[in-house]
Amino acid sequence: MAPDPLRVTLAIDDLGPGGAQRQLALLAAGLRRRGHEVRVLTYRRGDFFADALAEAGVPVVHVPSRNRLALVFAMRAAIRRGAPDAVLAFLPGPSALAELAGLPRRGFAVAASERVLDTSSWSPRRSLRYALHRLADAVVSNSHAQRERMLELAPALAGRTSVIVNGIDTERFAPGDPPDGSAPGRLRLLVPARIRPQKNPFGLLEALDLLRRERPELDITVDWRGEATTGESPRNARRAARRRELEAGIARRSLGDRFHLREPLEDVVPLYRAADAVCLPSFSEGVSNAICEAMACGLPVLASRVSDTPRLVEDGRSGFLFDPRSPADMAEAIARLAAMSPAERRAMGLAGRAAISSGYSPEACLDAWEELIRRLVRARSEGPRRRGCAAPSR
Repeated sequence: MAPDPLRVTLAIDDLGPGGAQRQLALLAAGLRRRGHEVRVLTYRRGDFFADALAEAGVPVVHVPSRNRLALVFAMRAAIRRGAPDAVLAFLPGPSALAELAGLPRRGFAVAASERVLDTSSWSPRRSLRYALHRLADAVVSNSHAQRERMLELAPALAGRTSVIVNGIDTERFAPGDPPDGSAPGRLRLLVPARIRPQKNPFGLLEALDLLRRERPELDITVDWRGEATTGESPRNARRAARRRELEAGIARRSLGDRFHLREPLEDVVPLYRAADAVCLPSFSEGVSNAICEAMACGLPVLASRVSDTPRLVEDGRSGFLFDPRSPADMAEAIARLAAMSPAERRAMGLAGRAAISSGYSPEACLDAWEELIRRLVRARSEGPRRRGCAAPSR
């Protein structure tokens, strides 16, 4: 006899083109496909994944508010209105709102999330974030590095933490034909990342400048796919300012013909198939969706030696790792890949696909989330002695 379906609410700030949003959309669609009643709550505008959720039959409820205090009460009301069995919150802001929504008493389980490696020094905001996690039944990280860091900073959360890695659709993200013009010395790099300091765009720009000056025989271009900056919201104003700053840096180095800034696409598969490799120069990551997707598409990866990335990318076998604080180290890794033949790069990419296919399937991810939800709901129904038991790490 199949288990009873559950009412699940997923909360996130917006449905923009981020990695957390992609995983939430994948999870929401998968839970709906398995017969659960699912809805998504957002409180900022952004509809990059709205069509995918609509196609899966998952309703999206936008919760407007005048200010942060009003948002706390508006989200609390919206969550409780749906009478969920469980609330899954992605990213720090939505997690805090879901945790606060349970006060003073609640009849639903709450799973908060930690999806970015915490490298910051102490701050009141971070202390408050971890303190609020004690209101959750579980705190889920998508990386082992962040779980370890969280327990180092907040050991009281030990009984609530678990790791559920990202799920990657290896049927959709699959190798295509080699891109036109592939040749030793010629390298087309795709960077599917928002233009944020954490993503280290200026480090990659410095590396590309070094290569142009020291290895002029190499033909290397970067296609950076950031986020849209249209609209007049304060967030979009900040995004536009960061983009203008990067554009100015590109112009100062006369690299406009090699470093291209473009808008993201909802269907990123053609972008992967048109590239020779993916590059992620971030200072910190959780588990990067972009890296997992690129590997599933059979692309070699150039990435920072941070967080769980060395668990994903085997240096010298499925890509090359570098120190994100050293443009010279980054440039050396890029040059090593550029010197390889298309056949060697393809073999490297296929080694990465084999690694992703064995450990990051969407069904395994969905199984882990569903197991966690049922465990938390069951623990809550059995009383306070069983609460706070998280699923085992994957």
